[in-house]
Amino acid sequence: AWSARLGPEAALEGDLVDLMARAGCQAVSVGREVSDPGLRTAAEARRDIESLREAAARLAERGLGVAVRLALGLDAHDEELLRQAGRLSDWGGVDVLEVFVVTPWPGTAAFERLDGEGRILCTDWSRYDGHHAVFRPAAMAPDLLVAETARVAWAAASLRRAAGHALEGRIGRAAGSLLRARRIRAWRREAVAHARSLTEPSEAQRSSSRAERRPSSSPEPSPFATASRTLRASPTPAAPRATLSTE
Repeated sequence: AWSARLGPEAALEGDLVDLMARAGCQAVSVGREVSDPGLRTAAEARRDIESLREAAARLAERGLGVAVRLALGLDAHDEELLRQAGRLSDWGGVDVLEVFVVTPWPGTAAFERLDGEGRILCTDWSRYDGHHAVFRPAAMAPDLLVAETARVAWAAASLRRAAGHALEGRIGRAAGSLLRARRIRAWRREAVAHARSLTEPSEAQRSSSRAERRPSSSPEPSPFATASRTLRASPTPAAPRATLSTE
């Protein structure tokens, strides 16, 4: 028994899936590896969703376990497409849905491009884990991207999904769904707070800004007023005395 990772095109290609099933493959993780948010157009991003749906259906028909991987946060991803992605968990045949935030890895061309555009928001490398927003998306705020990604993940690990597994006698999958749902809630709280901290001023920054705007209690005197007072305080020079010549 073995498992494999495939792109959606490979999963739909010819007799490959049939050959894999006959060779003892039990599960397939299907998805597209993306680290550059600018690589896909809006039309391509929507075709990716449809290709994943078709690939998952074909794998399930062959009796294979199906995990779908989906990266969210491409420049072509707007709120409408994220809502479409949120329905992935309703597809028949999808056993596990893995969603993550697009992450431009340091040292790659994607990172250099985004950095040059001023869109890299975080250089704490521990946050480059696919669960945090580390750059500014093109179509939404970073905290919205993380919240929507967590929402899609939650839909795949909800109580409804867990109950469905339990009714079908798949107790292990039901327990797994409940555990993932608990982890997703914690991830959402932490990741959304982190994303907001990247784009919203901190309390210290707001206090500093208010202090800068507050008028001073003893404003600096105008240089012109200082010069005027100096002139008034200076003694008027005495006029020279006239002298008579006796010559």
